[in-house]
Amino acid sequence: MATICLVRDRITLDDAFLTGVRADFDRAGVPFAAGHRVVLVARRVEHAAGFRARFPGMDVLLIADSYDGAGGGVDVAPDAIPLPGGHGFHGASGSGIGVVGEPGHPGGSGGAGVRAGRIGLIVRAAERAVLVATGSAGGAGGAGGDGGEGDRGYYKDEDDYAEPAEGGAGGSGGPGGPGGPGGEVSIVRVTGPTAEVDVRGGTGGAGAPPVRTCRAGRKPAAQE
Repeated sequence: MATICLVRDRITLDDAFLTGVRADFDRAGVPFAAGHRVVLVARRVEHAAGFRARFPGMDVLLIADSYDGAGGGVDVAPDAIPLPGGHGFHGASGSGIGVVGEPGHPGGSGGAGVRAGRIGLIVRAAERAVLVATGSAGGAGGAGGDGGEGDRGYYKDEDDYAEPAEGGAGGSGGPGGPGGPGGEVSIVRVTGPTAEVDVRGGTGGAGAPPVRTCRAGRKPAAQE
């Protein structure tokens, strides 16, 4: 884990400041991404009005004499999007006159959600602090495979015939992946109101619906 530490008399969190932080990471040859840490030390740390500082999946430590969230906040929820489950395999077609098609295979499970980063806030006085460390949603489940086609029927006469076989049922959709766990928030302060903290785990991914049943086999015309 790489750590970038910035020490100032006063820090205002806004787009320009975050651009500078990203540039510091670039100069260090380190990605501005999960697995790394930002430490901000100042006499006063404040946000531009309503500005939410995004450090996706990273660890952030703020050390200040005073901190003002100004209606914005610090957000370390991850950017990563889990992969959806794979599509189920197609069921085998019927392999003889009147043979029913095989059911489609179930879809794959969605990928697990990603864990959020961590936030530490060490201040003498804090106001309007909003700290967000929610895990990502799980990946969607994969679609089930199509059912196999039923095989053909035959017709010789009214006493000698076979109905076309039914197609196989579509496979069940795969389950959604579990949501990512929430991160951690630690606050040490002397005065100030309680901070607004959100460390929920991510929601589970959506399960995929089952797919269609495949068509029945062909019904031939009467033979001469």
